This record gives sequence, C-alpha cells and structure tokens, in this order.
Amino acid sequence: MRTQPSAEIFDHIASTVATWSEREFARRRTAEAALVARTGYAPNVVTIALDRLFESCRREALEASIIGEIGALEALDGFIARPDRPSLYARGVDRVAIISSQTTIGVALPATLFALIAKTRVLVKDRADGLIGAFAESLFERDQRFAETLTVQQWEGASGHETLDKADVVVAYGGDAALCAIRNTLPGATRFVGFGPRVSAALLTPVTLQDAIRREAALRSIADDALLYDAEGCLSLHILFVQSALQDVAERADELGRLAEELATSLDKAIERLPFAERERGQRLTQAAQREAAIAHAALHHGTSCRVGRATVIVDAASPPPLLPATTLIVPIDESSEIAAYLDRYHLRLEALALESSVSPPSIRVARLTTFGELQRPTLRGEHGGRPRILDFVDLVTDDRPTLPTQPT
Repeated sequence: MRTQPSAEIFDHIASTVATWSEREFARRRTAEAALVARTGYAPNVVTIALDRLFESCRREALEASIIGEIGALEALDGFIARPDRPSLYARGVDRVAIISSQTTIGVALPATLFALIAKTRVLVKDRADGLIGAFAESLFERDQRFAETLTVQQWEGASGHETLDKADVVVAYGGDAALCAIRNTLPGATRFVGFGPRVSAALLTPVTLQDAIRREAALRSIADDALLYDAEGCLSLHILFVQSALQDVAERADELGRLAEELATSLDKAIERLPFAERERGQRLTQAAQREAAIAHAALHHGTSCRVGRATVIVDAASPPPLLPATTLIVPIDESSEIAAYLDRYHLRLEALALESSVSPPSIRVARLTTFGELQRPTLRGEHGGRPRILDFVDLVTDDRPTLPTQPT
C-alpha cells in the first residue's frame, strides 16, 4: 500500500471503525462473546470497553493526532511545505510488529491503525478472543489490499514469532519481565516501544472535600474509575491521594474515616453496574487472602480499613496499592509534593492522575492529567504513556535545499 494515497487508507480505516462502533454489528457481537469468555468480565463491561475503544478511534481523533504530530496527512505521501522550516516527508517504516497484552481489551488496536495509515507492513499478536483479527477481516472486506500488508496471528510466548527480529519497530504491552524478554531478542537497530505496568490515581483536595455536592459526585466518579476492569489496567484508579486542610490529628482521622466509608459505599453501589469478572475459585481465594494481608499490613502501620458490602477501602500511607477488585487505597498527604515521594518509595510509574480542573497539578512524572470519572476514557488526541501516536512508525525526512526558480519551458 506504499503507493496508495494516505487519504484513501485513512478513509477505509475510519469507516471500519465507525462500523465497529455500532453495537449491533454482527462481527462485533461475536467478538464481545469471545471477550467475555477470555476475560471473565460481565457482558455489559465488555460492551463499555468496546464502546470506549471505538469511540476514541473515530475519524476526527485519528486525524487530529496525525496533524498534531506531522502537520498533515499528506506528509505520509511526500514532502509538504512548512513555514520557516524545511519541507517534511513522514515516510512509514517497512515493518512493524505489535504485541498485545493479556489484560486491556483492544490495547493493540490504536497502534495498529496508526501503523497502517503510515503505510507499513504490520504484524499483530492477537489474543484468544480474536478481536484484532476480526477487525482486520472487516478491513479486508473493505479493501483487499489490507490483506497484503496486515497480518494478525496468535502464537505462544511474548517474542516467539520467527519474523519479529525483522521488524523496524516493535510495540509491546505487558509486564516488565515480558518486555525485557522481547527487547533482548531484538537487533540493536530495532525501535522498541514498550508499555509496561503503570498505575493511575486521583487527588482529592480541600476544594472537593469541603463541598458536600462536589465530594459526593467525585466519589461516584472515582468508584467507576476504580471498579471498571477489576483494577487490571494502567488506567484503573488504584490510589486516592487525600490532602486535608484540617490541622488537628483527631479531626483529620475522623474525616478520613468518613471518607473511607463514603467511598466504600459508592464502590458497593457501583458494583451493581460494573460487576466483578468471573474468576476461578482458586483465583478468588488468592485475591481474598491478598486483601486480608493488605488490611493487616495497614493496621501494623496505624492505618485503617472500611468494608461496605463487597467493597473495601484501606487508609494507609505506608503501603503500596493492593491492585485488587473493589479494593481502593486512600493515601493521606499534607502537600501534593508528597505524591512523588510515595511513588518513588514503591517504584510505581503513574499513567494518569485525576483531579479538579481548578487544582494546580503536582510536580510529578505522569503521562496524563484528567478529571474524576475520565481515567478509563482516554482520548486518542493525546499521547498514550507519554508516547506519540504515529511518529514511532515513520522516519522523518527533511529537505532543506533552496527552492529553485521555475524554469521557462
């Protein structure tokens, strides 16, 4: 597809995304059933995941990301003029390999779309649910030339495919060990883009704590961010930092206790809409034991815990987040500058932080700032994990030769 106009490729992809945005699309319904079987998530949770995935990849967002990074879609076809800068050509690399993670639904799709728009040959490692493969079939039906450039397969192991070392760019999602294993098999010249484990958090300040209406609304939104996908994704809310204006120790303890109970109540109510994934008995018992251990650890450090129905909230500044379903950690702080120290102490990398729009963000390493309730709804117009969307799949070529006057014919 190297000679095909980028606008034509873009239009086919955007139209296919629009088709998959329809809940009644037969191929999507089949994929949803397969996703429920693989992940154990409730059907409505999988529907939410696909709604958000395809909504984020719509035509306007794809185009905005491309224009923001390379100036114009036409830069993928040849040189474009730039004011006060050399002309630019964003030439797609020859081969891209994309390796999905086991957790987040459709995590490989945005990278796949941008790599195709960049006119590269793309190999994608799909999961047992076959979501990317099913989407690819829709593309092939729209234009058979996609079948010549996009290959979607399943194989064992993170780096087991025999052609991986021939890729110019390898994008991988997964744990640190898996990413290291992949990177160590690649030639030194390969561009490796790894997305490893991260957590997300929210910050409650006196701005919200002291306003009953805003506080209640924030806790409802925080509960949704914490429950969706059972805290398994990098955008799940794992930690709630709470900055109080109260100076008296007893008053602050009372405030944190009330807040923990209110949050646990919000979590328990939200479970009706966002139920837990179906897990095997052994995994459920393991999670229950881990939850009890986290509660006991908090008690040893003068922390507290609160249970309401099926939800647990732990208040403890001296523990890492438990990363368990319906189990949220509140970390009390005096100043927002303490957030960085907490993250460093437990070697945590922060993907996103939710906070009030009126609150100045703390000085921390974080890829994305957003508002309560929007952690799990990232926009394609922004970067993921602090990385660009299409730039990783192109080589930038500049032409700074002087423009010659047109010769008479």
